Amino acid sequence: MDDYEIRKYDPQFKQQLLDLQSHHWRHDHARRAAYFEWKYERNPYMETPSIVVALKEQQVVGMLGMYGAKWEFGKDRQYTLCPCPADVVVEPSHRRRGLFKRMMIVLFEELVSRGYRHTFALSAGTNSSPGLLSIDWRIIGPAETMRRRHHRARFREYLRRAGASLGVSEPRKHAFSLLDQNIAKGGILIRSMARPAQMEQLIHRLDYDGRIRHVRDADYFGWRFQNPFSDYRFLFSGEDSLEGYLVLQASYDADRLSATIVDWEASTFEIRMKLLQTAVECGRFENLFTWSVMLPDDLKALLRKLGFKPVGEKGGKRDRPVLVRPLQNAKQEENWWLGGYSLIEPASWDLRWLYSDHCS
Repeated sequence: MDDYEIRKYDPQFKQQLLDLQSHHWRHDHARRAAYFEWKYERNPYMETPSIVVALKEQQVVGMLGMYGAKWEFGKDRQYTLCPCPADVVVEPSHRRRGLFKRMMIVLFEELVSRGYRHTFALSAGTNSSPGLLSIDWRIIGPAETMRRRHHRARFREYLRRAGASLGVSEPRKHAFSLLDQNIAKGGILIRSMARPAQMEQLIHRLDYDGRIRHVRDADYFGWRFQNPFSDYRFLFSGEDSLEGYLVLQASYDADRLSATIVDWEASTFEIRMKLLQTAVECGRFENLFTWSVMLPDDLKALLRKLGFKPVGEKGGKRDRPVLVRPLQNAKQEENWWLGGYSLIEPASWDLRWLYSDHCS
């Protein structure tokens, strides 16, 4: 026997778990605690956290969690709860002993007992993807990340000049510090707070083609943008009646000047274009990322026109694969369907960075 025990999470393990997560969550203990509580204890779709831990002599040496997620599909807007795996970590001296697979199997059993049928992984990295594939997960495809980069030398010169114009000797250390200089530009409002109810109303006014996507309602937005690991800026078109929005996410790390477009909606192509142009012109990010897999050809062309390129060009950040799996009977093909949509067909999905839990 290897003396490892895989158990469902109990609050008595919380402090050990937070200490263990220092190998995965790079922030300090207080922010790790806030993130855990936000993601698992305040999740709007799963009242009881779905987490398993690996114990060695009553010490937590591994963790795997599932956070609650609510999905819609079909033009008649059917709903289902399909949780997503996240935050897998094993203490370095206990790796390569099969703990990831054992934790996943126990977690599957727990989810099946609670009535869940499928699980979707939108944040799998290079370390976790092979383990998922070994237990019958399937890849939908890459997320098709695109990035807009400033030329490094020109970017540094821009920062120097921007700092001088603002009267500071050391210009920004945070991705949004220049964006915060703008209150409104060309009819686009830049804010640090979301407008959840109006964002939900806009989404319901827009056509929906029925592809599988996460529910974006006021409850989801209200929860999603409280992520303690990230900072957000919201670009809005319209005050009384919202006609479009673009959401930017950045890490709280002080020395990172990159941001990610995590969601982007509008009632017309022209408003979408103005939102994107404003984000590019006002943000002046060293790197600006987005997923393009769900975008129509005209919006992909707009991204390319504004300097976005696939990450594969010139050593960009690798695409993360999107994986899916039924929680039981993975060998039966009928379990790989949701309504009339094949879970392994990319055309079945409307994927956005917003649904993923990893930070930019």
